Amino acid sequence: MKKLSLGLVAIAGLLLSSCELGVKDSTLKNNYFTYNLITPKDGGASDANASYYTFDLNLTQAKGTIATTLLYNKAQYSFTSNEVPMKAAEWANIFSGFKANVNNDVTMPLENTKMIQTVNIIYPYAVFQDPDNKDNIFKLDGFYPNKEDNAVGGTPIDGVLYTTPNDFGYDSYNNSYWPNRISPVLVGQYEIGNDYSVRTFSCDNTYQGQTVTTYSYQGQPSSYQTRTIYYRIVLDVNKSKAYVVMYNAKFSNSPEPVKPIVYLKDLDIVWGNGTYTVHGTDLPCYIIDGGKVEIHPDYTVSEFTMSTVGYEMVSSNMQFKVKTTAMGHDLVYEGHFSGQCVNLPTSVN
Repeated sequence: MKKLSLGLVAIAGLLLSSCELGVKDSTLKNNYFTYNLITPKDGGASDANASYYTFDLNLTQAKGTIATTLLYNKAQYSFTSNEVPMKAAEWANIFSGFKANVNNDVTMPLENTKMIQTVNIIYPYAVFQDPDNKDNIFKLDGFYPNKEDNAVGGTPIDGVLYTTPNDFGYDSYNNSYWPNRISPVLVGQYEIGNDYSVRTFSCDNTYQGQTVTTYSYQGQPSSYQTRTIYYRIVLDVNKSKAYVVMYNAKFSNSPEPVKPIVYLKDLDIVWGNGTYTVHGTDLPCYIIDGGKVEIHPDYTVSEFTMSTVGYEMVSSNMQFKVKTTAMGHDLVYEGHFSGQCVNLPTSVN
């Protein structure tokens, strides 16, 4: 993906802060909306809730505080951290080791804390280069899940964060267009004493990685692998429902046409301990046909499963089975994907 240089919060802060160089320190106070996956350490059920994290930063001294209020089982848990260093690393700002007593209760200290602000995400409307064919430059289709099932535009489904921006700048070095403005996402984790484990996550993620499909045609086993299928997972957290968009969907070595989108609706979300799973069965495949989003009668996803993996919840594994008919033969494509939606700094300590 195209990586944004670390102006990130630092440059944005210099533009937006109350700054009188040589007289006062440059400061910035921003709120970031995200979701928290909260898991009780006593084995209770995990739950997902939204909150704002407030970063009150001294950009000149590269340090600041972090504050938020969490909600679990109708109870509020608030904290404002001590002042900690802000480390810049690979298109990210890292805050590590911040401390606080939640609700000012010494029995609920923050532990194992880390928060990363980054713009180094897989952005669904950027221009991409095929890693296996450098001459293949492509842009993902502009479709996003919407309530009217429009091929372009529409009212976003709850959870959609990214719609096609109008403000693109040209990057002559990469010969591509890239959005001039994109909000940082938060990748964070911490523990609240012996009570809770907390992970932050975004409800609109696009995953880049490798897909391998296997299938049998006329009794001959075959396989196909590609790194140009991108998967967008949109979470409607309040309803515990998910929507899946496969961009550039192609499952075989045959002349099977590339489908700009394969869209799956109303999958279930199961919240776990530091992870969540999206799952659905017997799902109609929606595609763009003649400028409209319609069910493709020849394709059905008999099963789709996606689970986050890793401590930071930015990587995932996916498995799916696609049933179709080709030249009078019933085929089943079994797909396996592994990839990530955020490129984390190599050093996040």
